[in-house]
Amino acid sequence: MVTRPLTRQVLRIFISSTAIDLGGYRDKVRDAVLRLENVPIAMETFSAQSGQPASECMRMAAEADAVICIVAHRYGYVPPKELGGDGERSITWLEVDAAKRAGKPVFAFLVDPKAAWTQESAIRRNNNGDLCRSNSLLALVLLPDDPAQAAGCLQDARAFANRSGVVEFQLRCVHAACELHRHLGDYPQAITEADAGVLLADTCGFGRYSIDLRLALAETYLAAGDARKALQNARNALDRSEHPDCQYAWGRADGLHFCGLAHLRLGESKLARQRLTAALELRERLGHGRVEETRRALGLCQG
Repeated sequence: MVTRPLTRQVLRIFISSTAIDLGGYRDKVRDAVLRLENVPIAMETFSAQSGQPASECMRMAAEADAVICIVAHRYGYVPPKELGGDGERSITWLEVDAAKRAGKPVFAFLVDPKAAWTQESAIRRNNNGDLCRSNSLLALVLLPDDPAQAAGCLQDARAFANRSGVVEFQLRCVHAACELHRHLGDYPQAITEADAGVLLADTCGFGRYSIDLRLALAETYLAAGDARKALQNARNALDRSEHPDCQYAWGRADGLHFCGLAHLRLGESKLARQRLTAALELRERLGHGRVEETRRALGLCQG
């Protein structure tokens, strides 16, 4: 009798990190993935893509089976809107966010602050600011698997943000704090964080953060069972995203989605279907990592 070798699934592992300072580490991760007979997906092997570079990276991260994220002292490249980014978040942040929204596991490795580091030039170029950004990113990456470590990263990021007085750093931390408290079920604290962030963002003219925080508020109110307040914040975020001076496609997609969910909770099926249909079309076009949530919600409207 001939025995057949057991087959197993070959996993596609996306490698996310800055490139200039972490090339050697990326090589080691790639080699380890290959030794385990899986397939590494890394920028070094990308072919020419038909879409916008940032959107393609987010799509590949969302479609991978898992993401390995390596974080050191550099924040990395921030793709502009015309290349599929938002002009504010790094490509590493966008890749990890896409994977998390798609429900894919993200394994994050952070350089030990005590370790010797040879990138003196990176350290001289405001390393503390980049580390603050990295810690606020890690706070989001580590949810929901390790909320305790996420809280530690957020604490470190917030300590520097408060000392620096830089509004961008403070808003990043506020957003991460809102996500953390919502995950822990502490909805009043999540709402307090987001409300304070919205006030700061509006006062200082950080429009994209104002939109993202209003969307975080909408999602929190939905989790807390207050569909009317969720709808109010989602509509506000949607209106701001559609303003001619903004045109924030990701904000519009999420605003439509949360408006649709709120209408659905309020028993307004026709409005829910309209909003969710528009959200699905836009999320699919963007390669949005949470597009399946919109499909499921739309199925509830049509069921």
